[in-house]
Amino acid sequence: NFFKSRDKETHSAPAVLEEIIKAKSEISGSISITSFSYEKGVDNSGTPLKKINILGNAETREGFLIFLKNLKNNEKFLRVLSPPSNILKSMDIDYSVSIIIK
Repeated sequence: NFFKSRDKETHSAPAVLEEIIKAKSEISGSISITSFSYEKGVDNSGTPLKKINILGNAETREGFLIFLKNLKNNEKFLRVLSPPSNILKSMDIDYSVSIIIK
């Protein structure tokens, strides 16, 4: 249990990864996750920050956008960051996403 929110609720690593996989599994096209990493630090205001970075490939832009929407709608995630370059191509998209954990 290494994810803790400000209200002291604990999220285990498997539970957070399960949420990411769940967001991916609801898409008809192919979305793959090729790597992920975990960072712990502080933001510019000194607030503790827990972030997961994901790299992967999406078959289509539409599928990627649904995946991104699913992540953004997840109440366990404070913020989901996706650079504009993720949606420049319409197919075979290599993407990167950062998720700030509550």
